[in-house]
Amino acid sequence: MSVFHKLISFLIDCLSFGTITQVNNQLLIKRKFSIICSNIYIVL
Repeated sequence: MSVFHKLISFLIDCLSFGTITQVNNQLLIKRKFSIICSNIYIVL
């Protein structure tokens, strides 16, 4: 998996999480989002 492909899938994930607005899952989504973002950042 190339860095470019990782970046594209990462952006898609960010957009997907950004569109979810359910209040019950908001904290869980934010936490999962930051974990994904930090993991991708470390990998890149």
